Amino acid sequence: MLNHYFYEIRNTTGDSLYIQLAFNSKNRPEEQRKICEHICDIESTKYKGIWDYVLPIRTSTETFGMNTGKEAVFESLDKLLKEILDKQNVLLEQLEESR
Repeated sequence: MLNHYFYEIRNTTGDSLYIQLAFNSKNRPEEQRKICEHICDIESTKYKGIWDYVLPIRTSTETFGMNTGKEAVFESLDKLLKEILDKQNVLLEQLEESR
């Protein structure tokens, strides 16, 4: 079975970033579509089957200044990675409980 998900680091403003879980719905098998819909139900995320990507969870946003050093950016990324993995673990527990 192919994996149709990825974690995306977003920096749309140039001075902030966050990480989000994204499900790619293109060519996704029916079994994965059902799991994705269930995840969206758990996370209260709106799901429309026609979307190419569904984004059920994301981290908080880390903001930094234009003079922020590389080390500080990597510290922010480490913090956000921990946050998204913690959210992923909670989601996995909720999926197991709902079976």
